Amino acid sequence: MEYKVLSALYAETDADETHDRLSKQVNDYIKTGWQPFGQLGSSTLAGTLILTQPMVRYQEP
Repeated sequence: MEYKVLSALYAETDADETHDRLSKQVNDYIKTGWQPFGQLGSSTLAGTLILTQPMVRYQEP
C-alpha cells in the first residue's frame, strides 16, 4: 500500500479558477488508481486556508 497526502493552499486573493485546486489533484490521482482515505483536513495559517486529503493506492498481492 502506498500513502500520500495531497494539499492545496488558498489565500483570500485566489481567483475563481484556482478555487478547486485540491479537487483537480484528487481527481487526477483517482484516474491513476489512488483512492481518497480518511477525512479531508483543514487549517489556517496567516490568512491562508490549507486543505489536505490523504490518498492510498493498494498493491495487488
